[in-house]
Amino acid sequence: MTDEELRKLFENSEASTRRQLEELRKEIRDEMSAQGEMLRSELRGEMSAQGDTLRAEMQSRTDELKHYFDLTKEAMRDDIKLLAESIGFVNDKFEREFVAVRTEMAQGFKETQNLVQFLYNDLDRRIPR
Repeated sequence: MTDEELRKLFENSEASTRRQLEELRKEIRDEMSAQGEMLRSELRGEMSAQGDTLRAEMQSRTDELKHYFDLTKEAMRDDIKLLAESIGFVNDKFEREFVAVRTEMAQGFKETQNLVQFLYNDLDRRIPR
């Protein structure tokens, strides 16, 4: 084999290898692109499912909290009613005591006025004019 033939053989072999490498590179790129799309699609599906699960859990927790606050609100409402009734009872008792003290004081004033009037009349009778 001559140098020229060997050179042509190398050139043909090099061109053939380049074509094969280029075809292999294209196949790998296409396959990687397809795998990437498949992974993206799977990932989107998984993320969507996880998002739906998370939303459902959050809604469940929200419902639980609403129920708890409703129970707490009702309990507080009952406590406030009891407190209002107690205040009403204390107010009524205070009113009765106030009336009793006022009546007692009025009676005491009346007795004092009568005593002063009696003593004044007795003194007036004793002093000649």
